Amino acid sequence: MGSGYATAWGVFVTIRWGLVMVPVNAMEATSSAFVGHAWGAWRRKVGIDFRRAKAKREDVLRIMRPALVSVIIILIIEVPLCIFMSLFGCQRFAFYLSGSEKAAAVTAHMWQTIDWCYIFYGVSTQLASILLATRPKWYLYQSLVSNFAYVLPWAIVCQVVDLNAEDAWTYHSLVFGGSLVFSFFDILLVLMLWAWRLVKRQDAFGSVPRQLGR
Repeated sequence: MGSGYATAWGVFVTIRWGLVMVPVNAMEATSSAFVGHAWGAWRRKVGIDFRRAKAKREDVLRIMRPALVSVIIILIIEVPLCIFMSLFGCQRFAFYLSGSEKAAAVTAHMWQTIDWCYIFYGVSTQLASILLATRPKWYLYQSLVSNFAYVLPWAIVCQVVDLNAEDAWTYHSLVFGGSLVFSFFDILLVLMLWAWRLVKRQDAFGSVPRQLGR
């Protein structure tokens, strides 16, 4: 796609990190901390010696609440931001960063193509903080599923298939935007399984050292 695309991609990454990923990751860290506290409080309430404990639905909601609040905050901030950038701000901001009208136009098109996918990214990152704070192995497993089931196949396809230049933007959307959407549904399914096992007393917990349970 040429040097213009390469420059535009660098500008797009700069905008993406500054306006989307850094705030989203900051909210994830905050959510993980509060979810972890809620999880620890529930484990202490049911008894740290129990390897299997049944949670009530209100307990599950209490554990999830910080992440759900983070989801609401992310939607309030990121949805208007994405709309504004798509309609008015992206091309001008990209030109300010790159000094190139061609790169700015490509960046704007890039943003308009997959910006909505980053809303999925923002939401899924907050939901994933529940797994990260409560069941880190599950967080790892869902990440592996996402990478091996979607990212890796597309990485192979892009290397071995003779891609048509006319369809470059389609492949760009499928690879970069599609992975974010796939991860959202992956995390959602794993989180539903986590909640179901917790309510049905199917989940086995690791042992908690006695000195940490006091």
